Amino acid sequence: MASMATKAEKADMTYQQRISLTVNEQLKRHEANELFRTGNISDAVVAYEAALAEAVLDENRLPLLSNLGLCHLKLAAAEVGAHFTRDDCEILNQELAAARTRLLEGLSLGSACFSAPVLAAKVAGRLLEACHRAGDTAGERAAVAECRFYVSVAIERGLKPPAVELLPDPPEPAAVGALLSAIGQCEDAEPESEDMRAVREALRHANGEALDEHRMNALCLAVHISCLRPERISTKLVQTILFTGAPVDARHETGRTALMLAANQGRLDLCTLLLDAGARADAIDAEGRTALHACCIDLALAAARVEEGFKCDPAGVAALLLARGAPAEARAVDGSTARTLCESHRCDAPCAEEVLKLLHS
Repeated sequence: MASMATKAEKADMTYQQRISLTVNEQLKRHEANELFRTGNISDAVVAYEAALAEAVLDENRLPLLSNLGLCHLKLAAAEVGAHFTRDDCEILNQELAAARTRLLEGLSLGSACFSAPVLAAKVAGRLLEACHRAGDTAGERAAVAECRFYVSVAIERGLKPPAVELLPDPPEPAAVGALLSAIGQCEDAEPESEDMRAVREALRHANGEALDEHRMNALCLAVHISCLRPERISTKLVQTILFTGAPVDARHETGRTALMLAANQGRLDLCTLLLDAGARADAIDAEGRTALHACCIDLALAAARVEEGFKCDPAGVAALLLARGAPAEARAVDGSTARTLCESHRCDAPCAEEVLKLLHS
């Protein structure tokens, strides 16, 4: 059945097959909306799931996942009453877990979220509520980071962001600027150095995922600085920011994560650190690119980086990313894959063949 087709199978469908699925999805979404409107939340979940199975485009999947998250939050709220039993508690936890799963799935649709930042901010706000109710403080902080990122994108485009009740006020811009300045000036990452004391002091007033007006955050800037000054900085600066609890997948600029930046520079040590801290190897930016894309897009620069004394091991990074779940055939918005990027560098990057072998294995 078409509704049981995987996302990859849908990508290979004919135009007519895609149209058929899209019509089915719209009909089922309308049915789900009516059920939700009349308060029949459990049946709405079934209908939204049926619509999701038909959805071809991520742009259509995102609102469905958002609505599913909201439905599960409402079902969880229905379980809280004056005579709350152990069974009710179990159902509550199941509904909150289902809400978080669907909302996280929505936020993983990087390019679709960037195209619809108001909706993406709403999804992140619902995830924040689910994590708050589940007592997941780390999840709350990651959801706050996602919400602030997409609110920033929405405001930049002249759109009105959604009101998110649980979203705390961001740090003062001056505090964020001071933190980024301290990181940018860091030349010595030894724990008791003056530079690191300045970074730690700045982190007391602004967190590592806080964004400045250019949507830069401390964690991503720390990766930049670590790549520019590897001998003096190594991984210590990034470790310091992660130690404060900064969400490892906090986005900056066009939705890139710290892992994508480290992968682009061929920094195996930084990529290992970030992945060990929980970074998602399958995260997608606004262009639909993953860390594996980032690893392969500038292979022509790898040899020069090594000659200049910088650490750069694209093959090692690619092998690590693949081992940690990076999708080898992920296709960016422009249609490129890690494989096609490597093939384009066969003539100017000796390491391209080595990475290609990994991708073919």
